[in-house]
This record gives sequence, C-alpha cells and structure tokens, in this order.
Amino acid sequence: MHVLSETNSSMKIAPLLAASLSRASRRSTPLWISNRKGSLGLLAEGVFKSSRLVGTHSYFASMAEVTANSNLQEEMMSNSQHSLSPAVHEGLHRICTALGLNESILGEHMSITGKTMTWGIPSQWYMKWCMDGRFYERFSNTEITQEWGHDGKSTWYADVSGRVLRLVMDEAEACLLTAWIRTGYWATDDAQKHLDIKHALEDSTSTEMAFTVRLKQKEVVAHILVNRNTWLPVGMAFGQGRLGRGWDFLNWQRPMSNRSIKLPMVAIRRSTTMRESFDISKCAIDSDQSDSAYLVPSSMLRPRGNVRYPMSELDRSCPPSVQLNRSRTGHYVVRPLINGKDAGNFIVDTGTGTLAITQRMARQLGLSTFGEVHATSISGGHTLSTSFSRGLSFELGPLSIRNPVFVQVGIDKLLKDAEGLCGFDIFYDSIVEMSCRDRTLSLYDPESYEKSSHGQGIRWQRMYLYDRVPHMLAKVNGREVLLMLDTGAAGPGLMFPNSAVQGFDDQQMEDMPATLGRGRTLYFSQADYGNVQNFEIGGCLFKDLTAMVPNKSGHQMGLSCYSAGVVCAEMLRHFTIVLDYKNSRIGFIDRRFKKRSPRF
Repeated sequence: MHVLSETNSSMKIAPLLAASLSRASRRSTPLWISNRKGSLGLLAEGVFKSSRLVGTHSYFASMAEVTANSNLQEEMMSNSQHSLSPAVHEGLHRICTALGLNESILGEHMSITGKTMTWGIPSQWYMKWCMDGRFYERFSNTEITQEWGHDGKSTWYADVSGRVLRLVMDEAEACLLTAWIRTGYWATDDAQKHLDIKHALEDSTSTEMAFTVRLKQKEVVAHILVNRNTWLPVGMAFGQGRLGRGWDFLNWQRPMSNRSIKLPMVAIRRSTTMRESFDISKCAIDSDQSDSAYLVPSSMLRPRGNVRYPMSELDRSCPPSVQLNRSRTGHYVVRPLINGKDAGNFIVDTGTGTLAITQRMARQLGLSTFGEVHATSISGGHTLSTSFSRGLSFELGPLSIRNPVFVQVGIDKLLKDAEGLCGFDIFYDSIVEMSCRDRTLSLYDPESYEKSSHGQGIRWQRMYLYDRVPHMLAKVNGREVLLMLDTGAAGPGLMFPNSAVQGFDDQQMEDMPATLGRGRTLYFSQADYGNVQNFEIGGCLFKDLTAMVPNKSGHQMGLSCYSAGVVCAEMLRHFTIVLDYKNSRIGFIDRRFKKRSPRF
C-alpha cells in the first residue's frame, strides 16, 4: 500500500489543534512513535510479548507492506523454505496420524452440517473444506445468515445483508487460523509453507503439548494444546484484545465408517462473556467437487433467504446532504427517521461496525428485539451483553434501509442528547462526504459521484476495513503508522495507547470513567497528554498537536495489532473527509484556508 494523496508541500502549518486539550493544567510531554526495532519482544519458542511500542515489527520495511501483503500465494513463493524443530515435526506427524489425515487426498472436499447458537438464536451450520487450505462456512437461522470463505488467495466474509467484504489484518489471520486448526489442515505438510509453528515449552505439561501457530510474517498468534496420549487437539485460543477468545474440542469420533478421519463432534467457542456450542450431525466426502463455494463472490451482494434482512437503497432524486450538528459532548450527530419517526440524535461513528440504538428509543419506537450480542468498549475492559432490535425502516437523507438491524446500547446513561450510533451501515452503500466545518453529511450514489463536480480532483489513498472500521496510513513525527479513523471519538484529535509511545509508564491506578470515544463510557486508569511535533495525513502537515495517551495498551483498547492509535473527531474539523468503503479508499480535502460554505 502507498499513499496516493499528496498536496502542496509549501502550505502553511496549522496552529495547535484540540483547544480543549491545550488548556490542560499539566504540561504536555514529548511524544515519540517508537522505533520499529525490538517493537515485539520474542519469548522462548515464539510467543510474542507486547512491549510499550508500536504494533509493527522488523519483518517489514514499512507499514504498507504489513497491510498490503495479504495474498497467500505470493507469500508462499517468498517463503518456500520452511523448517520445523525436531520436536514440532514429530508432534505434527503424530497429530496427523491421530486425526486420520494421512488418508486424505489433496483436493478432496469434505463437508459437515450441524447445529449451533448464533447470536443467541438456534442456527443451522455448514462447513466445507479441502486439504489445501480452502474453506467455506455458513451460519443461518430465521433472522440472519452469515458466510466466510477462503479461496487460496483471499479471505472473505458476507454479512447479514449479504454485503461481501475481503478480510484483512487481524480478521483475516484469525479467520484462517481458526478454520485451519478446526479442520486439521494446520498439522499437514502442505500447510507448513504458510505457517510458523513453535513448541511452547512454558505452556506444555506432562499430559499436554503446547504449540504457537501464526501465518508467516504476520502478527496474530494462536495457542494450541494437544493431548500427549491421544495426540488430538484439546483447544485453541488467541491472545488479548478483540481476538481474545478460544475453542474447546470435545468428543472426538470417526463420523464416517469407511474413513479413519476424526472430528470433534462438539466444539465450544468461548470468550469471557459467552459460550457457543457447535454440534456435528452429519459428515461426508462432498460429492460436489466444484470450487465455486470457496471463491470470493463475483457480486458484492450475496443473496439472502431470510424473510427479513437489511436492504439498502439510495434515492437519486433526493438531496444528498443532511445537517450535521455538534452535541454538547463534542460528538457530531444527525437525526434519522426510524419507522417514519424522528429518532433523535445519532452519533456519526465510523468506529462502530453497525447501527446502534438505546433501549429507551427502541422501546419508544416499538422495535422488535431478538438474539444476544456482546459489545466491547474501545477501552477493551468492559464487555456487556445486549440484544438486537429490528425496525421496519431507517432513513437518512437519500439513504433508506429496509428491515434495519440495531445493536441496543446504553449510551443514554452517559450522553443525554444521543439516542444511537450511525456506523458501518450508512457508509458502505454510498460515498459519504463529512464536513465538520460546514456541518453537512452527504451521501452520494457511487456510480454518479465520479462524474459529478464533487468527485473531481479528489486524491484518494487506500483505506482498510478492520472489524468494519476504516484504517489508513499517516505519519507521526516522520514515521509511517496505521491509524483507526473514529469519528465517534470526541475529545482529543489524536489518541495513542501507552503501548504505542515511549515515555509513558504503565500506572496501576483505579479505573476512572472518561467521556470519550464511540459515545460510550470508557474506563481509563489515567490519561496523559503528549506533544506530536509533526503529524501528516492525506498529504496535509500539522505541527505541535496535543494527543491523549490513555493508560491502556492497544490490546486493551481493542485496536488491531497493526494499529498505532486513533484519529478522532476533533482532528477532522479541518477537513472534508470522503469515505468510499466499497472501493477501499478515503480522501481528505483540506479546508483550513477556505471560507465556510453557507450552513442550513
């Protein structure tokens, strides 16, 4: 990846941003983005330990390589040489034998069907895979259908609306590792060209052998425990942050009488707040030898068989712009219609991967409730169990969504003037211009936008969606880093976890609530402030910015392990930002030296 957006280097430098921060009683301390060398300390046998440094490491020449290098076939060519320690090699051989994988034929397709609970709803589950790493998985019930796949190159996901997304960074890595471990592919010789597998001595016991597994030159690490008597996997788990979850594998059996292949008839996906069981009811060598199920769908919209599922539409005859107001808490809000009624202020929040609504407003509008979901705050320390709500319609300017699905949130306990969040769903099907300066939010039809005057002259740069939240490259004190764009984070212009900067020691203090970020209560032990001497984004240079440094690591804040921090709403008051989710690009139009447009 490379930054396409470059502007006149002779432009004037903006004054100090985030006036509310510059008035802090404590003096800002210099902030440095850490040196890449030693950014991740490697423990014995390959277990990564996060230090107080940016989540990038010395394998890569730049952040562009980290985020762009997602083609597994290209990686296989560059990493054709692979070696295993004798202990790991012997262990994998025993595992393959125990799983009956020595009988597997490369290119043979296997499928399983079963039952599970998806979002608290009884669901049908189907998975198909091939022992070359390709797979397809689907969950479906009366309310929702979700799909995942990997075709040997790209990993993809189709959401409840049928929208197809190519997964990147942590999401792609975790999805692949989970599927490969569940199907046993990880232990085969063919998988070793993709994987870095170590023997985790410190986690092994006399009865269990521990392994760490990650994709070559990637960050996400899976920890696997294998029973030394049966040589069958007991379970797997990821590390901290949003990927802090795992699986338990139970009741290993041979589901086919004519094969020695063993599968866990019960697999339990667990986290700190939830437990889901996957029960296999049928297993077969798939007679359908077609590869089409694995392929990234040619259409960006998959069909959905559910009676009610979200469907978006843009009315080209409707004016594209709606008024963007600023609330007392510093959040930028709009007023959508839900079921034809004014639903109050909703925060425009790129940091949220869905639509969200308060329980109070959901009841007031008579929305139906179903399922169960666990939402995590940006602080990463508080996970709440909540439900979904479904409406008949959602309208914002020219955008209308039929059968919209909302996550119920309790932001009204903190923000009295906000009834919900407008996240991913309002951005994906349109090109969105957000002008905090002019107080307008405009939603354009992607096909006609390029031909319009609005679409002329924009210098785009690449955007990455991790957890359905946009990320882009920026430079902090001359160092290229990946940052999350969170328009729902009010307060500072920039925010960095203490794991991303030098000079900010961890302080063990009682958690204190702070009114920042995504409209939720955040619990930070303490928030320090630092000075960023130079910050460059979209080709625009800023000097002497004050940044907030919460006493939380990137993992604790739920950031991608590739992300160094967050660009917040206050930083965006100098730009019109243009978001094109479908084409994975973002544009920044510098407004610092231009007159304001007439307001509504």
